[in-house]
Amino acid sequence: MARVNLKRLVGRKKEASSIINHLISAMDTSIVVKDADGQLLLGVDDENPTDKYPVELEGETLGWVIGGKQAAAVASLLIYLLPSVLMNWPLAQHPGTHFGSADTRYVQRVLG
Repeated sequence: MARVNLKRLVGRKKEASSIINHLISAMDTSIVVKDADGQLLLGVDDENPTDKYPVELEGETLGWVIGGKQAAAVASLLIYLLPSVLMNWPLAQHPGTHFGSADTRYVQRVLG
């Protein structure tokens, strides 16, 4: 697997960064995105994090979304968008076929 990191998705992909920021703003809650090394990528670091949701691709934890229950939706969106970074697809052409049953079960477990 090619090396993928959240910073590439959140920081450099204008479309993805904009979508994620709008989603976080609409939720009106404190949500933080950190890479696997704990570097802050989005949001304002909170001294008292609530819940932590992994952002994983093929078994590798690439980072964490930290916040309330709504943070699970942001983590799911990041997981969904990661293959577009790996394959270097423009988001408008993202095929969306990688979202398999394991990912669906994860989303259902977290949000359900």
